[in-house]
Amino acid sequence: MESTASSAGPAAQDSCVKMEKYRKTMEKALSSKSIHPWQNINHGWKSRIRIVRFSQGAASVTEPNLNRRNNPQHLWQDLNEAIEHPTNSSPKRTLILLEGMDPRIAEALSIKLDIVPEFWISHYTPSTLTLLSPSGIKHTRSTYWSSYFPAKMRFVANKAHRKKAQFHLYQGSCYRGVIGFNPAHEWTEVWNSVSFWGQRSDNGWTVLMDIPFGVLIPKDEPKVTLPGSVSLQTYVEPFSGPGSYSSSVIVSLEDPASHKRYTGGLPLWDSVLQAYETEKVITTDDPFSAATIVRNFIFLKWQYDISERYNPNHTIWISGVSDSFAPFEVQPDHRNTIIERGRKVAADYQSLRVSRQYLQHYEFFILDTIQALGFDNTDFASSDGNDEFQKVLNQESKRWTRLREHIRMLDDLISGNMAMYAQRSTMEEAFLNRLQAYDSFEQTKAANEQAAAANRTARSSGQLTKIATVAVPFTVAASILSMNGDFAAGERLFFVYWCVALPLTFALLAWVMQDDLQGLKKRALKKRRNVSDDHDTEYDT
Repeated sequence: MESTASSAGPAAQDSCVKMEKYRKTMEKALSSKSIHPWQNINHGWKSRIRIVRFSQGAASVTEPNLNRRNNPQHLWQDLNEAIEHPTNSSPKRTLILLEGMDPRIAEALSIKLDIVPEFWISHYTPSTLTLLSPSGIKHTRSTYWSSYFPAKMRFVANKAHRKKAQFHLYQGSCYRGVIGFNPAHEWTEVWNSVSFWGQRSDNGWTVLMDIPFGVLIPKDEPKVTLPGSVSLQTYVEPFSGPGSYSSSVIVSLEDPASHKRYTGGLPLWDSVLQAYETEKVITTDDPFSAATIVRNFIFLKWQYDISERYNPNHTIWISGVSDSFAPFEVQPDHRNTIIERGRKVAADYQSLRVSRQYLQHYEFFILDTIQALGFDNTDFASSDGNDEFQKVLNQESKRWTRLREHIRMLDDLISGNMAMYAQRSTMEEAFLNRLQAYDSFEQTKAANEQAAAANRTARSSGQLTKIATVAVPFTVAASILSMNGDFAAGERLFFVYWCVALPLTFALLAWVMQDDLQGLKKRALKKRRNVSDDHDTEYDT
């Protein structure tokens, strides 16, 4: 072919020199990372590439043969043959879908399509890239955009790791943060990234997707080795049946029998390829039009995840319908019931708080996506003036706007429920405090009654003790003295009993009652003094 011959000349050699220079730039930029695609090691995954050509509303998808990728010159030739349009028809609109960041393919595409190194670096680690013109004006969405979306992946672990731990996640050798591994869980949620480079070029435009394969590297592992002991693969969700809150089914109007249930675990790559192969695609000279299907499935990922995570059972009826309608009737002697109910309220409140934090995190990413796609500007129109494509853009913009409004509604709903839980907790706490105050009053009353009874008993015992102390000893003594011999009752010395018993009894009685008499005297003096003070006050007045 003429193109092959031309590509094998000096231009191809010059491109190979540029590719080598580009490789060194990327290796230097990522040299501080423990794992990155430009390392010359076995990463455990292979990149996939497809070429999508658009013509009159239809698209054809082909897989280029890049088996000679280890030779830069051969790779350049093969890539040129794959990208160049087979016919001389105009316009030449080509979309390059790349799953996984293959370094050799990335270098060739970068030289071919003038892709800056920051495009790959920004995709490698979660970050925001803003492309500016030399005059300081931000490039439009037709040049570059990126988006994150939630996805589910399945744990695949060997026997060496069967306990909970914290891991660094690398998806397609790209860093995706820290996640927790729990052997009791089958899957985990990760953040996938999609990046688009659409600088106007006859050679085509590029969409870079995360590969559905990841490895987990322990945080405390000093030396990183691949493949890791725990990996992540595509998670295929089981059919949940009619009991699920929401479900989506992909149905073609031309072939309704070819329906397929859509789930959040379905890889983006598979969904996008099938759509490009079967559906009508409206494209213009605006590169943004080529990735409409990709953006549609990114939106579906978000919509599916939010509808599953934030259905009414997780927002409105989080405490259960039976608890919500149960009357608040607690008997005073059932305080443990109130305490247990308080614990449940605190647990539900905590669940709502965590749910709201996730929702706010979602809103941040969705707002970032809306801004990256240019849908925050209602005046933004297609630069090509295609009315049909402009209608598609308007519908897409409204979907994202409604999704954000739905998130705000959920946030208000959760916030209101949190406020109600807080009020309920305050009411139950106040009710419990009143019960405790009533208990304290009853306990104090009982203690006072017991103290009064004890005082009465003590006084009675004291009086009896005093009487016994005075009367008994001296009565006995008087009796003995009065008998002085064989006296009988009524004889002449009987008066001795009275002469001894009575004085001693009165004397000891006075001695025993001395404290009581002094207390009476003090109270009387105090009362007399108070009366005198009152008279003096009246006289002065």
